[in-house]
Parts: sequence; structure tokens; C-alpha cells
Amino acid sequence: TPSTPDEPHVKNVTVRSLFPSESPLGMFVIVNEGEVYFLASSDINAFFYDSAKLYYFKGVLDAIDISINYKFKLAAIGCRSGQVHIWKQDVDSDNWQNSHILNNPNENLSTNNQVVSLQWSVGDERVLAVLWLNGFLNIFSVFGSQIATYDELDADGKAHLGPINWSKDGYSLWLLRKNDVPLKQDEFLVFNFLKSALSSSPILSNQDHVILHSPTTVYIYPKSTFSSSEVEHHQNMHFCNILQVERNYIMKNWPIRLVALNERYRYLAVAGSNGLCLCNYNKNKWKLYVNETQEMSFRCNGGISWWNDILVVASTTNNSHKHSVTFHSLHEKLEDSQILLKLNFPQRICILDVYLDNLLVLTANHKLLVYHLSKSQQANKTTLTTDIILNTSYEEYGWCPYNIISASMSTVQTEVLSPVNDFGLASILINVEGYLMMLQIVSHYEMQSQKNLVKSL
Repeated sequence: TPSTPDEPHVKNVTVRSLFPSESPLGMFVIVNEGEVYFLASSDINAFFYDSAKLYYFKGVLDAIDISINYKFKLAAIGCRSGQVHIWKQDVDSDNWQNSHILNNPNENLSTNNQVVSLQWSVGDERVLAVLWLNGFLNIFSVFGSQIATYDELDADGKAHLGPINWSKDGYSLWLLRKNDVPLKQDEFLVFNFLKSALSSSPILSNQDHVILHSPTTVYIYPKSTFSSSEVEHHQNMHFCNILQVERNYIMKNWPIRLVALNERYRYLAVAGSNGLCLCNYNKNKWKLYVNETQEMSFRCNGGISWWNDILVVASTTNNSHKHSVTFHSLHEKLEDSQILLKLNFPQRICILDVYLDNLLVLTANHKLLVYHLSKSQQANKTTLTTDIILNTSYEEYGWCPYNIISASMSTVQTEVLSPVNDFGLASILINVEGYLMMLQIVSHYEMQSQKNLVKSL
């Protein structure tokens, strides 16, 4: 039965395709000539029509393919007309809303505008690849900006293109081209991409540079490189600092997953599939873990960032699955015995951010914590201490940890309250599924054991 007057009565339909969805839980269904429905269920293992909630995607009449973006709660629907309808699930009501429509930028050049295949990038889900029947391949950002285009993939009209698939790491896009010409073999076209460090590590201690990386190499562009008079790629490359990650590290821990830059000390931190390594990028000198077993024992999750000359790392051990934030001095060797401080957590760390002398941690069990960091130096020994200044839960807001894109501390306020507290914090900005939320920190002037102000949201 329809749940709104705009929906047609669902009976005597022919199901063309089914697309199961893990989040939101349910199933996309293409019926008849291309109408689209979403059946939402509270239990995918016991899926009954009479208990499922039905949503109708109004205006979509010729759908042929659907790709689901779980991180941003988006559904990309490819059509025979060549249009790609992007629908977004509302963060509050769970209803589906039409976000925007993508058109073939080259639709005037050919009548073969039908969508052949489309897929969100694997892992980060930051871009959408769309292949059209007329031989054009386009890459779009989450909310519709065109990033790249490739044309004449079937210039002679004697090949069948598709499907397209992203590699597991999301650095490469594979396209199958079947040739109709006798004795000419089918072939795969592979398109390789660089990623922005912000896509995998949203909070960087330095944002005056643009940092890109391939699976094995980091490219650092100073801010001055991107002036209005310098728009050609070959011009900008002269200003790019290219760092090939130490071979002994990347051979075992391919590909690069996280990158953090410390401009003051001219150091770069890189984390691959396991462990991490440091580089003095002025000298192109790399520092690896002393003990390879220790290097392979943990995986960086949630981010890496710098606090002055100290690297802050959120990680999970591979064997015991213990979760922690560790602090490493760049002046010491990379080994477990040299860790300055270790904070343990019962659940995986989703996001961390360092701002001024404060550390923000969001965990998978819906905890939001802010620590104040302090450092003392005695007899060439560095000692770190932490005080919790905020300990709360974001579960009441209904946010799924996987859908939190980024979180950062700031001095932004919605209204003038009391002066910004001693820690320099006024709010926490959180990106959830593409929506920007601000949690304002209110100071309660309560002294507790002669410590600093107790904070609450």
C-alpha cells in the first residue's frame, strides 16, 4: 500500500532488479519500466512485505541501475535517459528526498546517453563514477561537482563498455571493454587517481598545504602554488614536494591510508595498512619502527595528527583488538618503549582532532571526549598528562559512528555567551552525512577538586 498520495498503487508489478541495502536497512526495487521503490525493514533476516515501510521515488520512471552510498546515505539511480538521480535520506525523518540530478555533460554529442554503469568509490565513498553508452566516463563529487571526464572510450563504436568497478583501496577504477572486432581481444582500462589526505584524515594539524597521495607517494603543494595566475598543471608541479614512501615500509604496508603534516618541524607522518613511519621532508629522510613486529602489530584508525612535536595516533591492535590513542615524540625512536602516553578505550576510535592544547576523541560506542593536554620536561625526559574536560554521549542525537565524516574543535559561537574558556574552546563542529552540526560548549563555573572548569554540552 502507498504511504503518500503521490505513490501509484503497487499491484501486478514486474520486478526488474533488487538492490539490498545494509544502512538504511531494506531493499531498493526497480519495477515495470523503471519505477523505483525502497522497502525499509527493521529486520533484513525476516523481511515481510506487510511489515515493511514503502517509499516511492517520484519522477524516476526509467531506472536501470542503483548504487548506494552508506556513509552519506545517498542512492544514485542511473536511467535510460542518461540522467542520474541522487536521492538522500533525511537525517531526522528517514524519508528519501531528491538531492540533485547529474546529466551527461556530453549529451549533445550523441543520442546514446543511457547510463551503462555507476558506482561510488570503495572505502571513502567520496566520489561517484558514471559510464554512459556514448563512451563517456565522468567522476563526480558526493554532491554533484564534476571532477574528471574521459571521452571517446569507444571512438569507433565497435566495443561494449562496462561494467565499472573501483579497486578495494579506491585508488583505481577498472572498466571492461569488450571488442566486437574479430581477433581483437577484450581489454581492461584502468584509471589511477590521487586522493586528498582530507578524504581519509579529515582533521590535519596543518591546512596551509594541499596534500595528495597515491598508494605509494605523497605530493605536498604549498598554498602559494594555487594562485589565480598559475592554473596549468605543469606550472604547479615545479612547486610540488614529491615524497616516495620508504620502500621497506610500503612494500609490507601498501597502500597509504593516512597522512599528517607538521609544517613547524618539517615532518610528515604516513600510515599504511599497518604501523606508521615519519619523514623529515626537507631532507627526505625516513624514520621507521625499530622493531618490525611492533610495526605490524597495530593499524591506525580514526586519524593521526600533530600536537607541536608530538604525533598523536588512534590505533587498534591486530591480535587483541584493543583500542588506544598513543603519543610519540618525533625526537625519539619509533618503538613501543618510547611511547610518551597511552590512553585506552573500550571501543574503536572513529575520529580524533587536536586543537591548541586539546584532544577530541569520538568512539564507536557514541562517546565524545575532550582532553586537555600538558607537557613537562625534566632531565631530558618528557612527561605528558591529560585532564578530561568533557565526557558525554552523542547517542541521543541519533548519529551512527560510521556516518560521522569529520569533527573538529573551534572558537565559533552562535551567540555571545561568556568569554571563551581557559582551554580556548567554544564549540565542536561535526559533519554527519554531509550535514554540519555545531555543539556549543557551555561553561558551568563549578570548581571540582581545584581543577579546571567542568564542561557539558
